[in-house]
Amino acid sequence: MIEKEAWEAVGARFDPEAVDKARPRRIAAHAELIANSIQGDAAVADFLGVDRTRISQRLRERSLYYFQSGDVRLYPRWQFTGHKTLRGLKTVLGALDPALHPLVVDHWLRTPDLDLEVNEEAMSPLEWLETGGDPERLVSLVPGA
Repeated sequence: MIEKEAWEAVGARFDPEAVDKARPRRIAAHAELIANSIQGDAAVADFLGVDRTRISQRLRERSLYYFQSGDVRLYPRWQFTGHKTLRGLKTVLGALDPALHPLVVDHWLRTPDLDLEVNEEAMSPLEWLETGGDPERLVSLVPGA
């Protein structure tokens, strides 16, 4: 139920007509998320310049975000700056419900939020972190919080 509430919080409607209209956009968004992700533990370990065991540790401590597609873990590229994870990401990931659909997480992180204004301009949670914003501020804004 939390996933539906999270979608509704970002404007989703669940009447049959709206669901049918949204299906192609949802499929396209999911395909885009997959295309913009690093596929597999070995590939992300190589990207970060660490051993695969370090990836396992980071998954346990929830300092990397991934989602499954079949048997493969996918790591969205939005969580990286250069070949490091975004500063403050661990705090935000720790507050996210792991059961949230990856599209909910992706949408929330990439969509400007009026609660994150700088110079009267709304920033997305990712932009907030990229510009040095306090990750604790995002904790109260996570979907389903």
